[in-house]
Amino acid sequence: MKARVFPVGRLDQDTEGVLLLTNDGELAHRLAHPRHGVIKGYWALISGMVDERELQKLVRGIRLEDGVARAKIVKLLSHESESSEIYLQLTTGKKRQVKRMCAAIGHPVLRLRRMTFADLSTEGLSCGQWRHLSEAEVQRLKSIDGMGIIV
Repeated sequence: MKARVFPVGRLDQDTEGVLLLTNDGELAHRLAHPRHGVIKGYWALISGMVDERELQKLVRGIRLEDGVARAKIVKLLSHESESSEIYLQLTTGKKRQVKRMCAAIGHPVLRLRRMTFADLSTEGLSCGQWRHLSEAEVQRLKSIDGMGIIV
């Protein structure tokens, strides 16, 4: 019998970064469901010079058509006159959430990369490359509790 493969979350066509695939449907559901608060880290290049007040709006929460979306952490990495680089951590996974949040504060996303998913990263991998998780990484993912914390 062939194993079924489940994606954990999704990436837009123009977004790059960490995407997990598993043959464990229960694990995929637990990691993707917002109730479990699994942390996902994003780097975004956004249009314009963002200020601290606008970044704090992302943490306090932005009302979107499907509910309030908020970042756990937002950091300004750099800015120029025409663009800013930010890092965000999210514990939910609404469709196109980062793009919609940034657009709502007047700074549309120009480029987006998911840097981490539950402490897993793309470090050492080029775009399009993949790797198997170690047994320790799999066990760590399976030990995530209902608060997104690894126990």
